[in-house]
Amino acid sequence: MNLKFHHLGVACSRIESGLEYYESLGYVKETETFVDYQIGIKCLFIVMQDSPRLELCEALPGNNVLTPWLAGGSPIYHLAFKVDIKWDKFKKGPGEKIVFPPTPAIAFHGKKVWFTLRANRQLVEYIEND
Repeated sequence: MNLKFHHLGVACSRIESGLEYYESLGYVKETETFVDYQIGIKCLFIVMQDSPRLELCEALPGNNVLTPWLAGGSPIYHLAFKVDIKWDKFKKGPGEKIVFPPTPAIAFHGKKVWFTLRANRQLVEYIEND
């Protein structure tokens, strides 16, 4: 499986506050805010030249998917990679667990994404590539 880095997911209590902070570092909006009801978040991609793309994420009301990261004090909550395989060919690494099964993602025009928790407790998002 070949991986191509796509973005870092950043948990925010409010996207507007996160955007203000990262704009102060030179980041700009790459997309408008979008809502993914299946995952339970609203998000926004931001970019800065020669820097990693960030996905600012805020949980929808009643969803606590980001609570552990916000409570833990570290806003970086996942690494995301495009993969050159489909879900049915995916093989987990040692100690890796599926925590969010494949679902069509609004951010990627319906391409499937899935999340795993690796043995080192790092959350990884896999994005089906063309």
